[in-house]
Amino acid sequence: TGDDDDSTPPIFDCATAPSTALSDTILPGARGDHGLAIDAFGTIVGSDGASLIRSTYAGAWSVFVPGFGSLQQLDYLPNGDLAVADDTNGAITRVTPAGGQSVIAPDLYAYGVRVGPDGMIYTAGSGVVSRVNPATGAVTPLATLEDDEPHSLDFSPSFDRLYVGTISWDLGRVWMLNLDANLNPVGPIQSFAYPVGEGWHDAVAVDACGYLYIPDYWTSQLFRVSPSGVAQVFLDWSNDPSGYGHGAIFGNGIGGFRQDALYLPMPYNGNTVKEVVVGVPGRQWMGTVINAP
Repeated sequence: TGDDDDSTPPIFDCATAPSTALSDTILPGARGDHGLAIDAFGTIVGSDGASLIRSTYAGAWSVFVPGFGSLQQLDYLPNGDLAVADDTNGAITRVTPAGGQSVIAPDLYAYGVRVGPDGMIYTAGSGVVSRVNPATGAVTPLATLEDDEPHSLDFSPSFDRLYVGTISWDLGRVWMLNLDANLNPVGPIQSFAYPVGEGWHDAVAVDACGYLYIPDYWTSQLFRVSPSGVAQVFLDWSNDPSGYGHGAIFGNGIGGFRQDALYLPMPYNGNTVKEVVVGVPGRQWMGTVINAP
């Protein structure tokens, strides 16, 4: 599950999944405040608070888009463009590989961004979970919450669930949308896991076994949640909140970015980026999973 696709084992046994993080290491060069994305060439993109920065795993970095401004999360579209939650105007902004920018959809004010297997952009923020068509800019609301604020999201490995992390004022509740084969909701959004931290979920990242990894701002801890909704502390930064990972994505096995590791931006530690090895590949892993919980 480490570097490069040709080293990926064909089978992962979920019975061997560690119960705590295996390592927690700062990467050289990389920068990120609230979001990160790794491309098909082994380059990680994030923000230093002002510009988009791209870096190799070894730390060779360069300014990608100078003066972009504040942003939240981001993800790659199938054509290699980035979909970015842009704080400047609340838009989902397209950034091409050459650095060109255009607005996909204005005034969403999203925090969480994930691109689905259908090529659509899924967002969480401003009270709603939405689907955005990157070709037309059409926005389709999928779910709203009355007492919690949708804040982050990710899919299950089989794409039959969409998990939603929240900003909550009654400890931390994670919600779930059941999905059909077209990624449309089946029934209303429902409670999935509670409590998960104290209610400020800055990311949801799902592994190949179906576990969710959720950094909670209020506790400065990384939680792992089982597919049945049982939460446990997986990594604790509460003694030094500057090490809190304010976001999370899995590596893709290219250029050194491990498939069994999370990459987390650290806005309270100079917008640096850390690698947390969890010992389980991400949901994008193409191998066979056995003994899933």
